[in-house]
Amino acid sequence: MILDRIKEKAFIRKNVWLELDELQDRLRKIREVSSLLAICPSPTKYIWLGINRATHNLFPEDSFDIPQYYSRTVYTHAELMKIAGIIVDLKFEKVVFNGFCGYFKSIIETLKFLKKDIFIALIHHGSLSELAGNQDAK
Repeated sequence: MILDRIKEKAFIRKNVWLELDELQDRLRKIREVSSLLAICPSPTKYIWLGINRATHNLFPEDSFDIPQYYSRTVYTHAELMKIAGIIVDLKFEKVVFNGFCGYFKSIIETLKFLKKDIFIALIHHGSLSELAGNQDAK
């Protein structure tokens, strides 16, 4: 069990996780062509693959895959706050979250705190009954 977790963390660090500088560069390239940012979770195997592809088809120049492992963030809470700060610093006017992972709530709250007039939209794929009992969806 412990060995499996160590292997998983090593896999995430090597294949999924992006340095914040690299992440900032990717966001900067999107900002050069658009003031809209469409954030979607990166797929793990086939999990989130459909939503990821839908995002890239709806927003071909504006899409940003936030690294994750299945539906879990690979970043600490502090790093998520820094990511939100990078988005604000780059002066994105609109941010669309395609799909909803629990950690998106932290990013959204920080964005609204740092920039009150930012337009935030959420595209939920699925039925509302899926959110029943999900404390992050409130």
